[in-house]
Amino acid sequence: MTKAAFSISDFSRTLCIEKSEEFAIQYLACSNLMAEKSIARKEKCSVYSIDRWKEVKAETMSDFGVSIRLLSKSEGQGILSHLGLNLQSAVQMHERAIAEAHFADAMTSLARIFEEGGEGVKKDPARAAMLYQRAIDQEGYVVALHSLADLLLKGSADVKQDASRAIDLYQRAIDECQSTYAMHQWQIFFSMDTNMTHKDIPRAIQLYERSIAESRNSVSMNNLALVLMRGAEGVDADVPRAAELFDTAIEERGNLSAMTNLAALLVRGGKGIEQNIPRAIELYERAIDEGSVPLAMHQLADLLVLQGDGVQDLPRAVELYKRALKAEGRTASMNNLAFLLRRGGQGFEKDIPLAVELYKRVIDEAESVPAMVNLAELLSTEGINGIVDIPAAVNLYQRAIDEGQNVYAMHQLAALLEGDGCGMQDKQRAVHLYSRAINEGKSIPSMINLACILFRGTEKIDADVPRAVQLFLFGTRTRQ
Repeated sequence: MTKAAFSISDFSRTLCIEKSEEFAIQYLACSNLMAEKSIARKEKCSVYSIDRWKEVKAETMSDFGVSIRLLSKSEGQGILSHLGLNLQSAVQMHERAIAEAHFADAMTSLARIFEEGGEGVKKDPARAAMLYQRAIDQEGYVVALHSLADLLLKGSADVKQDASRAIDLYQRAIDECQSTYAMHQWQIFFSMDTNMTHKDIPRAIQLYERSIAESRNSVSMNNLALVLMRGAEGVDADVPRAAELFDTAIEERGNLSAMTNLAALLVRGGKGIEQNIPRAIELYERAIDEGSVPLAMHQLADLLVLQGDGVQDLPRAVELYKRALKAEGRTASMNNLAFLLRRGGQGFEKDIPLAVELYKRVIDEAESVPAMVNLAELLSTEGINGIVDIPAAVNLYQRAIDEGQNVYAMHQLAALLEGDGCGMQDKQRAVHLYSRAINEGKSIPSMINLACILFRGTEKIDADVPRAVQLFLFGTRTRQ
């Protein structure tokens, strides 16, 4: 059975009977002051205007508690400022409203104050959770269900993260109150693909379908399409329907994520869906024009770098990577932009210092192994302002090996250590790295280089002609 949330008007009528008309006027006016209209009139209570409320406010405010429903921190602070109050006064008013009327809305609003904190009021997530729970226990108050679920989902120093209970609360809000917000939050959590949610894919699909049927929710269309595009345990992939859902979300709601996702699908194609690069570009451009979507910028830039047949446009790709980087700081955009700037091209200038800066940033922020390899290669070849830095390159290659088992880094580091011009020659270590690159990644260049070392041998490395010939023949045949 659906529970209706206890409304502001219910509380005002109760106060009109049990307390005083002035208190009801205060609560109604304070709760809706942003609208600058009389809610008492709207709710068919005694007719008082905001101006009338202001007249009685000075005489009655000290005698009656007022619960201000804070829609957000900034709006709540604005209301308080308008009333000549502060956040501490609001806390006292909420507490009195709770004590005298046991009002669930006041409990939830006070919990929000403690969850966010503010001037003169310390954050107290634990007390916020307790107040949310009290509002739930008392009335099954839907806003409290949402808010406690949100708090438990993210956790804090004083409130242990509890994703399982958060999902239960969202589920209760869906079942008892038909809450679209809870449905949306549940779906977002599912889309994060955690160990908990992937076990209930049928339930997620059920909620997506329900949300689509009841409200034509484009977020649900997009999320359901993502599930169907990949398939999952117990759910067969259905790429044509996924494409149809993306299309519907775009046409009915102009959903930006659906534009980007459908574009990505059309770039690679799929079972029952043909590759369509022109339409993919059109969708990416629309997502960028209508919503400045960083992911669309990045993916379109990738497309313009990798595609030939008149599609490649490196200057435009550089521009898009820069926009995506500015909008969101995407580490993938940093790495790809640095790669282009290192080389330069027609329509855009080579910029080694900026490339180095971007590589270092993506390494610091994301510990990107590809960025380590790219920066090492840059430092060991052209260097910065013509000055190479072999020790730094060696350290970066080794880090890429240690952290990412990167086969290319193994080969490149081995090649550096094999040479005698770097001041760090170590052929035994080079042989070890070449062997590892062959064993772990079947590196053809490493086969050929190791064959050359073993054919001649060195003072510390015995020649092994049969193995050298075997490696050389296999490497050259495979390369061909």
